[in-house]
Amino acid sequence: MKFFFIYTQPICKVNIFTIELQDMRLERTILEHLNNNDNGNFIDITFVDENYSDLKASSELLNEQNLILIDKNSSRDFEAFGISNLRVKRLKAKIKMNGKIYLHTLDNKERELALKNKGKEKNRKFAYFFNF
Repeated sequence: MKFFFIYTQPICKVNIFTIELQDMRLERTILEHLNNNDNGNFIDITFVDENYSDLKASSELLNEQNLILIDKNSSRDFEAFGISNLRVKRLKAKIKMNGKIYLHTLDNKERELALKNKGKEKNRKFAYFFNF
């Protein structure tokens, strides 16, 4: 018997502490790419990930959360010239200040989790040594 969980809430909310870090891998990759290459202009994010449909969905999710700004004029309609619109269209985005703050907070939260896990690992080794 299989159980399926249907999420009716968005994966990420503006409140940073309600987010599971593993749910946002692609979104984080997009934010890191935009943050590292930020020059004030729109940056091409089409080839950040191989799966174009997931990339488009993730970028729309980040846009809804007001973390990035997507350029709607970056792709053109070439159907009049006989080129199908089912091709991979170019996605251009720009990171907003909310996105930079969110990414920085995620980095801090990961560091805190790593320090907690490191402390637990030391305790396990100590207990194993004394056969508790």
